[in-house]
Amino acid sequence: MKWRSALVWVAAIDAGLFAAIGIHDVDREAIAFAVLYIAGLALLQLGRRGILGVILIGLLSLDTEFWMATATVSNLQNGESLIAVAQPLAVAIATAVTLIAVVGTLITREPRSGHRLWTVAGLGLAVFVVGFAGEALLASSALQARSGSLQLNIHNAAYSTKTLTAGSGQATVSIANQDLFWHTFTIDKLGVNVLVPVGGHRELSLNLAPGTYIYYCAIPGHRQAGMQGTLTVR
Repeated sequence: MKWRSALVWVAAIDAGLFAAIGIHDVDREAIAFAVLYIAGLALLQLGRRGILGVILIGLLSLDTEFWMATATVSNLQNGESLIAVAQPLAVAIATAVTLIAVVGTLITREPRSGHRLWTVAGLGLAVFVVGFAGEALLASSALQARSGSLQLNIHNAAYSTKTLTAGSGQATVSIANQDLFWHTFTIDKLGVNVLVPVGGHRELSLNLAPGTYIYYCAIPGHRQAGMQGTLTVR
């Protein structure tokens, strides 16, 4: 199999993985990445070499590889569950293979002709992965919060609540990220900026004085999309 044919297959697998995660977890960002990978497959058919498709797939895979690899390491270091480690690891491996295929395609300068059949087959494989592997590989992980702690779940690029209330003094905040992408729990007034990776769970203890505090996700664009809330301390 030539590099371009390999690229179609592995990009289709990436699209299928993102679609499976997005459908199973109702994750808009994951579904958006699946759509972008499919767009990359379509762009492979434009021009003699389909260079726009190669570049788009390469950029998507490079971005995904960084965040999934670091999420895998972070979850391992923090003793997360097997599924919390396996999910980003699986995506990281898939996108690493895709990056190899992207480099091979760019170096060999293979022409586009004759690969429509591979595109159709690759898209069919993506549909198969969505239908067959979604439930088996991508079970979600729930946070077991300690009694008395403030619990905050992150799902579909949104906090589970936009209002938290606590008494003054010591308080524990338990955070679970059920999305495929990183998020943060940030409170500027307290100097708090907790990074929560894919499938990650984090707890932090705060010494709170009475007042109101804005918490938000510091990942670019997330706060503007509504990831913000208010912690009220009485």
